[in-house]
Formats: sequence, C-alpha cells, structure tokens
Amino acid sequence: MEKYNIVFASDRGYLPHLSVALASLIDSNSEVTLNIYIINTDIKSDEWLNLIGLDTQRRHTFFNAQINDNELVDLVTNYHFTKANYYRLFIDDIVPFDKALYIDSDVLVNGSLAGLWNTNVDDFYLAAVEEPGFFTRHNDLEMDLNAKYFNSGVMLLNLNAWRKNEVRKRVLEFVRRKPEAIQYVDQCGLNSIVNGNWLSVSPKYNMQNAILDMEKHARNAHYDFDDIDYAVTSPVVIHFTGSSKPWHLLNKHPFKKKYWNYLRQTTYKRFIPTDFTIKKFLIWCIPNQYRNNIINFFKKIN
Repeated sequence: MEKYNIVFASDRGYLPHLSVALASLIDSNSEVTLNIYIINTDIKSDEWLNLIGLDTQRRHTFFNAQINDNELVDLVTNYHFTKANYYRLFIDDIVPFDKALYIDSDVLVNGSLAGLWNTNVDDFYLAAVEEPGFFTRHNDLEMDLNAKYFNSGVMLLNLNAWRKNEVRKRVLEFVRRKPEAIQYVDQCGLNSIVNGNWLSVSPKYNMQNAILDMEKHARNAHYDFDDIDYAVTSPVVIHFTGSSKPWHLLNKHPFKKKYWNYLRQTTYKRFIPTDFTIKKFLIWCIPNQYRNNIINFFKKIN
C-alpha cells in the first residue's frame, strides 16, 4: 500500500497546536499509513517522543527533519507569522519522493485525505485552495493578471517540478528583492514564482476562516456555491487562519471545541490559553448573547 508523505513545519512554540494537527490527522486517516515529516530547528528529544507517541498503534513513520535556518535569517516576517513559515520551502530536499502533502500546524484534520492525495498534479507545481477575499496585488508580486492566488497552508506538491525549477531558490530571491511586497511571508513568494501554474481543489481541503466569514453572495464570487457550503459543513482540513486562534480565550471558531477535545488527548492537555487574563476569563464566563456588549464596553473604557 502506498504511504502518504505528509509534511509539517513548526517551531517549539507551536508544539501544542502541532500535536492537535497530528492527533487529528492520525485519527481521521486510520485506513492508510503515513510518512510524517516535521521540519524544525529546535524540537528537543523528549518533545519528539511526545509527538510520535500520538501514533498509539505505531503504524506510521516519523522523520525529525531538523534544518539549518541560516538561509532564512534576513527574511521579512509580519503579523503573527514567524521564520518557521519559510521552513516548508525545504520540502523538496527533505522528502525523497515525487509527491508530498504539506499541512500547516494550525489545522484540525477532520476527514480522509485520500481524495486530495490522489489528485494528479503532474502538470502543475501544486494543488491548493484559493485565498478567498483576495487578490489585487498582481503587479506587486509580478504575477500575470489572470493568475489566482492560493493559500499555502495546505499544498499537494509536485516535487519533481519544484526541484527542476528551483522553487526554493527563486522564492527566497524574490522575498529578498521585494520585501515590501511580502504580506503573507512564504505564501506571497510562492504565488509570485508559481504564477498561476497550480491546480485548484475543493475548499473542503483548506477551510479557512475567511470562508466562514464571507457572506453567501460573496462566497459565490470565488467558488461554486455548493462547494463552499459543503466545505463549511463538512470540511476535511479546518485551517485556523488569521491572528485569532482557537487556543485564544475569546476566539469563537465553530470548531474550537473540537480543537480542545484533541488537545486534551496530548501531553499539552493542561495548556492555558495564550491570551489568558482575569478580565478575559470573566468575559468568557458570560453567556454568548451578552458577551459582545461586555466586550464593546471594555473597548470604550480602555
């Protein structure tokens, strides 16, 4: 049976959330075996044992893909992103196969990845899901005007094309040459180099926050209406995009409870929300129907 080559990239600060991604991946794909690569620079041996311990049946193969990140020292980062976002650019060196599925660490895998894994990407750099609500910056990123912009949080990669066309080298060159054009770190660089030569797949494989937030008439401008509705109700990969995450106390994501259910199955089950304060905790205790009024009140007095 063919193994799926699954790749994550993380630093130590994201290990609780990576653990959720791994636990949900293994739980939702019990019918297959996986090669799981985790690109990092600093995961300690005890932390690594905790990660591979999530595979309680010992069915899968884990690779601790530690890299030297000296090549990334001067790259631009902004918003909530870090240098670790660029680690995925090393995948073609790390995975000795023709195909790999990259998944961000701020996700919850909610179903089988078979449909995505079996997608033919021979004629493309990758398969991905479009970034909804975007894109007007073709000139900044030196892209063709008809090229679509994808979200790099879930990508089925044609590694032969990446190696042949030196994708990492070209992305890093672009990011260094035009740092003012980079908003979403590696994602902007990848879209510039790929320049529309990617295959669009169902948004159920990367159900981003923006898809939840968009009005139905706006959703239809980017995707088939039925596909979007299915992605919202039956997502395969739930991607917690944006700066507000389910591990934040006042986050309202509809899959937040499921995230915490998986977190409690890991060694990070006593994890405290990173934005915890007494004030936020008291607000969190208030029923939802009153909470917005209280939040608005505190905003006015601050």
